[in-house]
Amino acid sequence: MRRTALAICIAANIPSAAIAQGDAADVALKVRNATVYLEVSFVDPEKADNVCKSTNQGTGFIVSPKGGVLTAAHLFKNSDCAASGYDTVRVSGKIGYINAEDFPLNLLRNYPDLDLTILRIGDRGADYNFLTGCVVEQPEIATKLLGFGFPVGQDFVRLPTDFQGMSFGDSRWSVSSNFVYGMSGGPVTDLTGTVIGVIKGGVRGVAAVRTVTPLSWASEAIKILALPDLDACTLPFPDATYTNDPNPPDPIATVEVQFSVTGTEEKELSQKFSFDVGNESSCTEGWTTREYSACLPIGSQLDHVDGPLVISAGNDGRSWFEYDAMRENCVTLFYGYSDRGRDLVGNCRGNGWISASYELRGLAPGRQITSSDLQSRETVLAEEGPTTVVFVPKSDLASGMISTETSWAYSVTVKNGDGTIIGQMTDTVPNSTKLQSKQEKDGTVVVEIAE
Repeated sequence: MRRTALAICIAANIPSAAIAQGDAADVALKVRNATVYLEVSFVDPEKADNVCKSTNQGTGFIVSPKGGVLTAAHLFKNSDCAASGYDTVRVSGKIGYINAEDFPLNLLRNYPDLDLTILRIGDRGADYNFLTGCVVEQPEIATKLLGFGFPVGQDFVRLPTDFQGMSFGDSRWSVSSNFVYGMSGGPVTDLTGTVIGVIKGGVRGVAAVRTVTPLSWASEAIKILALPDLDACTLPFPDATYTNDPNPPDPIATVEVQFSVTGTEEKELSQKFSFDVGNESSCTEGWTTREYSACLPIGSQLDHVDGPLVISAGNDGRSWFEYDAMRENCVTLFYGYSDRGRDLVGNCRGNGWISASYELRGLAPGRQITSSDLQSRETVLAEEGPTTVVFVPKSDLASGMISTETSWAYSVTVKNGDGTIIGQMTDTVPNSTKLQSKQEKDGTVVVEIAE
């Protein structure tokens, strides 16, 4: 019987042999033509061209001929951007290839508790290649599966993996392969390319994880696309003794990455400026403004100005400041007051004055400092093609350094299962026999191990 878009066939406890073997190249091409590279940016709701510098990258896949897309919900959350007021989401995508023509997508419905989101490609008049799916409540241990997506800095990849049991705590699936940042939201399929799950793992700044959201969790989510309802007669988990914390397979390779970042220390400093301004020698009538330059040391950057703190004032005495357009470490302080002149019989009606202080706070360059971090990960090599392992440095590794004056370096050591070193690389010598590596601008290291 021909499947309709994401038509759901109910199955439970499916053994490995029941999932047919498709031609690897044909399956990969079919999935690629319906898989979407996603870029999620966060903008100021009051000014659409004001965009947060931080963006999220991930993967989605088309589930209806009119461009409905299923992906992971955590792609649409960025706490740093939200804290700065950038809380409107803008999504663009590219089908199949990271360098393909991009297009906008609309966010239809978000299900953060399920970590699922429904999008729709902006051009609804077109017909798109889409993937079909079926619900598998719990595959047999060691069932062969395929994960697809766009790891950070890479084009579309196919990652073979094995089902290992239920993930502890939330009833998702544990699998044998690492899903890294950029693959979140990608499809997990059987060997024919039929979707049975959604990649959960791969959060920026967090080590790669091995978790899949079963497609059954999307049964309510896809109703918004007017697809057929899912069959409610799902079977319960079998009584077989599956472990909730499966032991991973014996590691074939251990990859160690030593991160190093060197930069100029960022030192906090502050300085107070106080002025007492007035007219005590005459009774001239009129307004007087005096200007004073207030600067932090040369080479520092002014971050904040506290003030004015008015100590005393009379006759309209007031103070204000303006940033110096030519010097980023300076402001101009203004002190103004009014003299009332003399009355008709020559008596002084009162002079003005203003006494106020300011505190300038900022950052100044200090000495050169270096921070380092060692990360290690056991990796099961892919059955076909290279294995990609992505290491993300700790978010605070460059803390205390001027962001524009940092330089990253790394070294990589790869060992086989018995601990024998099979390859070493550095940022200056990034490649060796069967091994390649590179480092992104944010310090992320991507290691590729040939089969």
